[in-house]
Amino acid sequence: MAIRFVKGSPEREALKLTGVQAFFWIAWAVGSYQTIYLKGQGFSASSIGLVSALMSAVAIAAMTFWGMVSDKIGSVRRVNVILLAVGFGAFAAIPLLAGLPGASLLFMLFIPLSNFFKGPTTIFLDNLTVRNCSEWSLNYGVIRSGGSVAYAIVSLAVAANIDRIGVGNTFWLSALLMIIPAVLILMCAEPRGKRKMQNDAGPQKLPVGLLFRSPRYMAFLVFTVVFYVAVNFEGTFLPYYLDEMGIGSTRYGVLLAFRAFMEVPLLLGLTRLRRRFRMSNLIMVAAGLMALECLLFGMGVRSLVSAVLVCLLFGLGNGLYIGTSANYIYSLAPGELKATAQAVYASVLSASGIVGNLLGGVLFDALGARAFYLTTAVTFLGAVLIFAGSRMLGQKSAVTEAPAQA
Repeated sequence: MAIRFVKGSPEREALKLTGVQAFFWIAWAVGSYQTIYLKGQGFSASSIGLVSALMSAVAIAAMTFWGMVSDKIGSVRRVNVILLAVGFGAFAAIPLLAGLPGASLLFMLFIPLSNFFKGPTTIFLDNLTVRNCSEWSLNYGVIRSGGSVAYAIVSLAVAANIDRIGVGNTFWLSALLMIIPAVLILMCAEPRGKRKMQNDAGPQKLPVGLLFRSPRYMAFLVFTVVFYVAVNFEGTFLPYYLDEMGIGSTRYGVLLAFRAFMEVPLLLGLTRLRRRFRMSNLIMVAAGLMALECLLFGMGVRSLVSAVLVCLLFGLGNGLYIGTSANYIYSLAPGELKATAQAVYASVLSASGIVGNLLGGVLFDALGARAFYLTTAVTFLGAVLIFAGSRMLGQKSAVTEAPAQA
């Protein structure tokens, strides 16, 4: 039987959200070469860590600011479009700084400042997608997997042709491609929760304190601090690892592509997994898979094939984490604080980025590639132990983890 895409139907909304995810991650894949570009401009691992830490510092203020704006005006769509337009407009201009006097200092100032807009884009896109999937009874895992497939295919294509494309050209190409998801976002439905509250009770002061009185939400924030220190260790310095192991940093896009492919099975099977396992358990398994990847990197990987095989573990873990983390936060937050809860989480994530990037750059230069990734594996395992311990302590005031959508 043919599916009818009538105006305002779940099928039509699913198609639009899938298009947003696919085209957003296509554009993101093209623009994944900032670290490679700065490395080519002479930045050391420590310098890259400093730039990334400054980006995270700016993002702390940005996440909370835009989350409160979104809840205040009742439109996560409009915030998404502003972030994409300004953030990627600035991103396109980064290579223009290379020919100016004091280019290194300009990079270290301009890139973090532009992250006030670009940094929150992935979080707010997830916010829109998760909330609309919940309200329209859509399968988030299937919709989000479209983004992973698109990212993987484009990452491989760009990696195979990066010498012809030119690393500097990836910036403006990414910004140009980002116009498509921005237009599609405007066509998506606005999540209804906040609008209903405004219509029924008029403008109200947001009870943000409710978030910080939730034991499960606070426990997840503590886990996030350690977990994302490890994530920043692992991701920011991977091009330097590939060079030190003799594989070459230009192969970076290949690893990103295969990681993205491995996210898909977990995202597609997310509904079934969530019926059988608690979301908190799935989050710990995700971190464990990432720890195993870093452990194997720490033992030394000296060929592209073995690096790809090892990075598949991170892809599996990331797919599981993507599919559960946003839904986990959504299930814990009060109805009028969905965007704020996501934004506070993202601000904590960014704070971890400051520590992870600053400390990671120093550790990589001091320890070398193998010892650095063994340290990263231990950090991931530490995050798992913290989350497991916090869950045991919170058993006395247990709250059911309600699924965000089917």
